[in-house]
Amino acid sequence: MSHVIPDSIERPVWAIPGSIAYAPDGSPRVMAGVCRHCGQSVFPPPKVCPACWEETIDKIEVPSTGTVYTYSVVHSGRAGWKTPYVLAFVDFKERNVRVAGIVQGPEGWRPELDSTVRVGIGIVCNDANGEPVYAHCFLPE
Repeated sequence: MSHVIPDSIERPVWAIPGSIAYAPDGSPRVMAGVCRHCGQSVFPPPKVCPACWEETIDKIEVPSTGTVYTYSVVHSGRAGWKTPYVLAFVDFKERNVRVAGIVQGPEGWRPELDSTVRVGIGIVCNDANGEPVYAHCFLPE
């Protein structure tokens, strides 16, 4: 996975549209949702809160680093995705949200539980037109 979208790509295709924002320093941030009514945080931001069913969900930016809760090596993945890949659940305690995403690291590297990873951007597959599809990913810190 690359970590920067090339300038030549005018309108990148996102696996989860609206899931990435950029901090003032240019680093990517994952966008989650928080319910105004009950405070439940969730990724990706839903239209309806999964806890209380309210529809008042605000988008929130999660920090640039999180903690690996758990991970799995996926050998039989989604169509078009190169396998094997490491899928991790990462906790962002400051926002009380857990986010799933691909972890990128050196060949054969696996994250340690409770280790710190940073949010990045990468290509997860190509769409039907052969264009790259981008998504958030996690990088070793």
